[in-house]
Amino acid sequence: MSRARAGYTLIEIMTAVFIMTIGAAGILAMQGASVRSNQDANETTTAINFATTWVERVKRDARLWTEVGGVALAKTRYLSVVTTSPNTWFLPISTPNESAGASYHGFDTPTTALIRFCVNLKLVVVHAYNPITSGVAATDANAIRADVRVWWHRAASDINRATPECKPSAANAASDALPNEPRIRRQFLSTVVSWRAVGWQ
Repeated sequence: MSRARAGYTLIEIMTAVFIMTIGAAGILAMQGASVRSNQDANETTTAINFATTWVERVKRDARLWTEVGGVALAKTRYLSVVTTSPNTWFLPISTPNESAGASYHGFDTPTTALIRFCVNLKLVVVHAYNPITSGVAATDANAIRADVRVWWHRAASDINRATPECKPSAANAASDALPNEPRIRRQFLSTVVSWRAVGWQ
């Protein structure tokens, strides 16, 4: 009688190890993709929150616009740009508490080395009382659409950033990433504001 074989052959062991290695590699690849997706989602959420903050700042700025036209717009901090550079992306004026740049966590920062997200604004007069007779829509502006764009590098914390400096236009924003232009990401929000007489709610 022949005795039953005990244990495994070397080929069986190597086959099992090979199959486990392939499975482990797949799991590690999925883990890496999950980490990148989570980082991407976090950056997108931060950008949207920063854009929302600037939409609210534009609305607050509109509270200083108390009568129709460009004369009253001169009292505002951001909306007044529509009288000189309508329909053009620009970098909003930064103050110690309100910056065109934000840190990785979305907090305003004027410190260049900490900037990871940048905001640009574009203003367009969407309603004017006498745009034909005045020749300049902003002169009789009654309502303004404000577009808010927040842009950042696809991996906001990586070292491929050419410079963290915020730029005022799409072309400059793209050139900031050269030769990694596809890494630039953008989020847009828009709102329409109108003047309010003093005492209006």
